Amino acid sequence: MTTSYATLTTPVTQATYLSQILATLAAQGFPVTAWQPGNAGRTLAVADAAALTDLRAVIADVARGGYLDTATGDWLTLLAAGLFDLTRTAAVFAVGSVTLSCVSTAGPYSITAGALVVTDGVRRWRSTNTTTLTLPSSGSLPVEVRAESPGTAYNVSGSTLLSTPVSPSLAGVTVTAASSWLTTSGVAEESDAALRARCRLRWSTLGRGANLDAYAYNALNAGVDAITRAQAVPGGGDGTLTVYVAQASATATSPQVASVQSHINAVNPITDTATVTAASAVTINVAATVYVLAASDSTANRTLATDAISAYINGLALGDATVDSVKLGAAIYAAAGVRDVDVVTPSGDTAISAGQVAVVGTVALTWVTV
Repeated sequence: MTTSYATLTTPVTQATYLSQILATLAAQGFPVTAWQPGNAGRTLAVADAAALTDLRAVIADVARGGYLDTATGDWLTLLAAGLFDLTRTAAVFAVGSVTLSCVSTAGPYSITAGALVVTDGVRRWRSTNTTTLTLPSSGSLPVEVRAESPGTAYNVSGSTLLSTPVSPSLAGVTVTAASSWLTTSGVAEESDAALRARCRLRWSTLGRGANLDAYAYNALNAGVDAITRAQAVPGGGDGTLTVYVAQASATATSPQVASVQSHINAVNPITDTATVTAASAVTINVAATVYVLAASDSTANRTLATDAISAYINGLALGDATVDSVKLGAAIYAAAGVRDVDVVTPSGDTAISAGQVAVVGTVALTWVTV
């Protein structure tokens, strides 16, 4: 008997399996209708049904994991590596530098390995020092700190950091950081959608990179992990083209552009002239009024909304996309207890043309409890 893909990947509940097992036992003469909960026969049947349910779930995962459109998570990671020779881009922790300052009436203080913790009130960064550092009285000390979790949520301005360390408690000590304090920007683990897109672009490279998708693929696989979006735009039909690149939450930097250019120069056909350029940033400022249940109005919950807005904007393709104001409002519902959202800015959809990338600007959410 041939089993269809749809049947193979459709879950079966434990109750269904239990019913089938009891029906089979009944047909063999077992008094299943007399079995009460706790009865040995019924307990064994329940155990078998539970095991079959778990097995069916694994079978469905294996079946879905064999196809690019349906594989997810670790299964997609294995498929990408085994079939397309691609490795999922790992998450990167944000790293920055803060300065500790001590008044003359306090200190000196010893900062033991990894002991310093600073925060912006929501997120935390921990020092990376492996040896004890000394903060002198009436002096200052630069300290490198790393986000406690990877991803773009930690790519915040240094001006948002609280002036007092979370740990250790240091009387007379303040924390300061420059607005552009990060030395390494946080990057989220490559999403399933992004990895699928890279896998599909892989086929374009079979033609020695003489098509637009191949250039986008080579830009994304130039060994610059921070570059997560690329778009190739043809020139005037003379073999010239422009490859626009961008990071997960910003346009590309000059060193990143240079690295991608070097890689593409090494792999593109001699008949083509490709110029790598940082995509032009289109800043999307967001202002909205959010009506939320009083019990859900907290700093952490508000952060869920702002993070969801960033995730939506940062998830848009480079060029030829649209920032949908309705979807911006919908993203805010990621926060718990939201009952209504009125988006004021942007007043309508924002078109993102070829060579452009949408980036998050100011996010001003006015919270009203209901």
